[in-house]
Amino acid sequence: MVFLLMNLFRNNKMNKIPILNNDDWDETMLSKRCELYSMYSSLTSSITTDMSKMMIPIDDHLVHRGDGVFESFKCVEGSIYNLDAHLDRFVYSSQKIGLKVPYSKEELKEIIIQTTLASEHENSSVRVLLSRGAGTMGIDPFECTGEILYVVVYSINKIIKMDSNLEVASLATSLIPVKAGYLAKVKSCNYLTNVLMKIEEKTFDVDYVVSVDEDGNIGEGATENIGIVTYDNRLITPLPERVLPGTTAKRIIELAKYLVEDDIIKYTGYENFSKEQMLNAKEIHIYGTTQGVVSVIEYDKKLVGNGKPGKVAQKLFQLLKEDKVPENTILTKVF
Repeated sequence: MVFLLMNLFRNNKMNKIPILNNDDWDETMLSKRCELYSMYSSLTSSITTDMSKMMIPIDDHLVHRGDGVFESFKCVEGSIYNLDAHLDRFVYSSQKIGLKVPYSKEELKEIIIQTTLASEHENSSVRVLLSRGAGTMGIDPFECTGEILYVVVYSINKIIKMDSNLEVASLATSLIPVKAGYLAKVKSCNYLTNVLMKIEEKTFDVDYVVSVDEDGNIGEGATENIGIVTYDNRLITPLPERVLPGTTAKRIIELAKYLVEDDIIKYTGYENFSKEQMLNAKEIHIYGTTQGVVSVIEYDKKLVGNGKPGKVAQKLFQLLKEDKVPENTILTKVF
């Protein structure tokens, strides 16, 4: 059998792999990439708008070990929403895995603003990444040359405008285990668990999936937080212990205090809840930077409430849209 396989390999030799010159290499690489507008790298301490130069070194531990942290947010109509919350979490994640952010928070803001300005796009997505550094293909972090910061501005996939409507979605229980310990609260570049959950969404034919921890508590989605309205009108989202503390979920909890004042709900806050509680919830919500608020109308093939968008979800969606008006101090003006 081995002899036959060897003969088969010999008779079906791969064509000789071409060695490309720089221009041909760049052209080939560019044809297979998404739309990028601008990029900052602390390796050069400068910004480029040339997509062919928007690269991360292959020996950067961010690439071959997933050793780094990141944040993603949007610039919409010339302003970035909730930037301080994202940068606070970025610094927290960095500290938890022993990375030193090479800039102050104000310097980070200025780098982000200038890189976004260089993109010449008032509507864009922005990603900030901090890596352990380059210099080795091994795993030892102490062999790296030092932390590297990257800021990438790229095409936006969704904009929630004032005339946008609340979206509805289906949800299923994920079979992927939740992340362990404090790693669940770190927005690291190792997103394998999250990728597997995105695969589940297609496999289960649903819009989102949600994890459940070993104690039976609801966790999070692939890139989203979950909230429910109980039948005694309490809006709760899981404690940020085994889930990533979402910036949008945090803002939702703050804005929902207006609904408490208006006697629409009785309470808003963090509290763990089980799958059974979620199956019996009056409303189920998805919270995320991209989605804002989404009303879940089906969970594990069972209708949520009457199968229509919930009243609380609609109120929260409206509050979140109003939170993004130009005069709000939570916005960082870029253009």
